[in-house]
Amino acid sequence: MGCKSGRKRKMTDSKIESAKSLLASGVPPSDVAKNLGASVPTLYRWVPAASHP
Repeated sequence: MGCKSGRKRKMTDSKIESAKSLLASGVPPSDVAKNLGASVPTLYRWVPAASHP
């Protein structure tokens, strides 16, 4: 068993799913990022702009 190194991910799987649903419902990306405690670039890294309208 090894030790996991590095920093913990800011966007967990549940946060990614909730971000997708919020963006699909028309919430602005800046509000979604603020709600999840991440920046807009971090949000777009995990939820590409092409995946929502």
